[in-house]
Amino acid sequence: MYLSTGLNGEPIAVTGTIVAPAGPSDTPRDIIAWTHGTTGIRPECGVSHTSNPYQQTPAVERMLGAGFVVAITDYPGLGTPGVHPYIVGRLAAQSALDSVRAARNIAEVSAGNRFAVWGASQGGNSSLWTGIIAEEYAPDLELVGVAASAPAIDLRGTFEYNLDKPAGGVFLGMVFASWADVYADRGASLDAIIKPEAREDFNKAIEPCFTAAVGFLRVLDSIKPPNEFLSIDVLNTDPWPQLLAENTPSGPISVPILIAHGTDDPLIPMAFSEQEAERRCEAGEDVQFQRYPGSSHDAREDTAFHILGWVVDRFAERPTSSNCA
Repeated sequence: MYLSTGLNGEPIAVTGTIVAPAGPSDTPRDIIAWTHGTTGIRPECGVSHTSNPYQQTPAVERMLGAGFVVAITDYPGLGTPGVHPYIVGRLAAQSALDSVRAARNIAEVSAGNRFAVWGASQGGNSSLWTGIIAEEYAPDLELVGVAASAPAIDLRGTFEYNLDKPAGGVFLGMVFASWADVYADRGASLDAIIKPEAREDFNKAIEPCFTAAVGFLRVLDSIKPPNEFLSIDVLNTDPWPQLLAENTPSGPISVPILIAHGTDDPLIPMAFSEQEAERRCEAGEDVQFQRYPGSSHDAREDTAFHILGWVVDRFAERPTSSNCA
């Protein structure tokens, strides 16, 4: 458990996992901050509280073998009381940055101040947000690169794409439930958007904890799509469009970026990642976009070897392989 910062600047407790090679090191070890994908929105959904706290993290053995310290945040509200602020980008990024600080505070792991952030799905949104706020929030740390696999990158587009799909009943449902708690003072309310007769089905969709990023695919037969439980057009009704815009990771990132995406992703279209890579290229940022033919949404094992190699290159200060036109 470590100290982080809440939405209004208040101190909050967050849980997570720090894993490091055995024994001290004569030189500071570099850190990889891993930001995981969707597990749920309830305290018991925290990954560090499961029997295998590394089940969401790819290539842990390889990271340790390469000498890295790995900092794995649970995010606020997963492992600590309250509702997890799901897809609230700044809060997730703050918890990731503070997990790096927590690693540095454990003398036995010999962690330095250089780190890279790598995340998938929900965690891809978190990793990009980490890159956006790192210099402002954690000037004591040195970020060398940001990697995002199948990231929740265009929130409005992802919402629109999933409104008629059972997967959206889970993903969007968790956003609605979380934001109704986090942004209640801004008018976010479940009573205002969920049909009374559909509330039981809605609650069923947001109840589970998932041990894998696409675990909810296994329960889709019993989940209704959002357009069957919503009573309004959330994409055009305040405050939802503003909240989607605020939590979209669109701010500038000054370090190299890798965006990876499978071509057969049924949850977040690869086109959103392509468009974001192009937008950041046009803004003059150092971006590499990598397609993985045939890979689905949870492509951690497909992408891990390549992404870890890219991360190693960032710490080694090798030239980047930006494919901006």
